[in-house]
Amino acid sequence: MLHALILGVIGAAASVAGAVMAWNRVAEFGPHWYPLALIVLALPESWLGGQLWVMQLRARTAAARTSGNS
Repeated sequence: MLHALILGVIGAAASVAGAVMAWNRVAEFGPHWYPLALIVLALPESWLGGQLWVMQLRARTAAARTSGNS
């Protein structure tokens, strides 16, 4: 989970840098909401991905314990 959040922070930082660089170039890069959405969604998406991985890992572990006890 820590790795997912670290990558989320890196993604948010890259999104902030991209938004700063493209802010006054709307004609070339599109509306302002797009880079802002990237910034806002970077951490929640990373957290959700980490949670899904943890859930899969727990399910695999539980399945391995169940099949090992048979």
